[in-house]
Amino acid sequence: LFRSPFYEKQWTEIILVDSSADQLKKAKKRVADRKGVRVILSNAQNIPLPNQSCDAVLCIRVFHYVSTPQEVFQEVSRILKPSGYFILEIPNKIHIRNRLKSVFPKRESSSIEQPNKQEKEKGRISFINHDPRTISKLIELNGFEIVKILSVSNFRSAIIKKIFPTPFLLFLEKMLQKKLAFFWFGPSIYFLARKK
Repeated sequence: LFRSPFYEKQWTEIILVDSSADQLKKAKKRVADRKGVRVILSNAQNIPLPNQSCDAVLCIRVFHYVSTPQEVFQEVSRILKPSGYFILEIPNKIHIRNRLKSVFPKRESSSIEQPNKQEKEKGRISFINHDPRTISKLIELNGFEIVKILSVSNFRSAIIKKIFPTPFLLFLEKMLQKKLAFFWFGPSIYFLARKK
């Protein structure tokens, strides 16, 4: 969920963009008393903002629904000022658990997870995973320099959580995010990039 007070310490104006009118309605309620926060109904491929108008762009929990990353990167590059920052989170197609499953595949792996019958009835759309190697190349091809990569949710396992206490797992997570990114280990990968 959007944490307006945290971001307000960093920037004087915050713009929330979402293609879901329902999500924006919820966001409006949460930020109704906040100055300098506005919402725009649009998608990541077509953001109605002027060229070079943003200091930073955060794209978190969005790429699950993006099938055309190249279009998003072009748009982010367009609205970012030179030396502006781009923080991106992607669902990792090649995380360690998927690689272990592929040793003994039951079915051919896809970058798209299709919802089951009950999820389709609820209106859930397909969930897209991305190869972080491809995403890295696309980020750089669109005029960004990658500053840092983190592997996140590395110990998101019910079994591990039963064995080890939460504070210990949080400590491990913090200590290993940068190191495990080298192996594309976790189910989520974060990129910090700067526009050249």
